[in-house]
Parts: sequence; structure tokens; C-alpha cells
Amino acid sequence: MNRPDVPIPFARGFFGAYLVDHFLQKQYTLFNIILGFPQLKTAILEGLEDVKDADYLKSLRVEIRSTYFQAIETLFELVFSLEPHDGVIDNENIWYYLSTSKGVANYETIEAIAHGNTTFLDRKVVAGKGIEVLNSMRKCNDPTIAFSRCVVM
Repeated sequence: MNRPDVPIPFARGFFGAYLVDHFLQKQYTLFNIILGFPQLKTAILEGLEDVKDADYLKSLRVEIRSTYFQAIETLFELVFSLEPHDGVIDNENIWYYLSTSKGVANYETIEAIAHGNTTFLDRKVVAGKGIEVLNSMRKCNDPTIAFSRCVVM
């Protein structure tokens, strides 16, 4: 239990409050609205006028597609914000690194990854007190071994 006079480490607060299922729940909610539209129409369009059903359903499908892009971008921004800064992974300042994202440079990195350049996965990451994480399943002897089993302490 947290005492009000003892601050929670920032990173633990960030990761503890992160809504892991946000995008999944949003996608299913939008999809279920589309599926149940005939029954839900009156309630969900309340207060709106002259709404064409086909246009409304199209906007929900567009939102589903946009959400996929948001989810992917969010994943990459989190990964990039946890890259070492001055040789150290500094998750205590994750909000700073997220808010000062490299923007276009990150998109270029994502494009390189999409074209098969995954060399950033091959490096060893040192975090905390000498915990070394082999950051690639390719370097495990058995490619079926889960990522967590590739950790060397």
C-alpha cells in the first residue's frame, strides 16, 4: 500500500497505469457497434441530425483503420523512448523521451524495419544493475525459446 508521504517512482507509476488493452478494446467496441448498428442506431446517433447510415458506418471503419496505425506508432514510440540515452536505459524519464520524440527520424527507422532491417534487435541491452538482455531471439540457440528465456543475469 502506498503512503501519501512516500512518492511512487515515476516509471513504476507510468507502466502501472498504462492501459495495455486500450487499442484492443477500442477496436472491438467499434467493430461491435458496426455489427449491432441496427439495434444501437437510435441510442448512438442521439443528438445528431441527418446522419446517413452508410457514411456513419464508413467513418467507424475508417476509425478502426486509423486505430491500427495509432497502435503501431504507440508501440514504436515506446520502444524508441526506451532506447539507451548516453548508454543508459532511463525509464524514469520516459515521459520526457516520449514528448521529445525524434518524429520523422523515428518514421525513417520504422520504414527501415518494415523493409527488413532489424539490426537494432541484435544488440545487447544493459539495464539497471548489470542485467544484460540479449535483445534478439535469433541469437538464442533454439528459435522456439521465448524472449524471456534469452535473458542473461
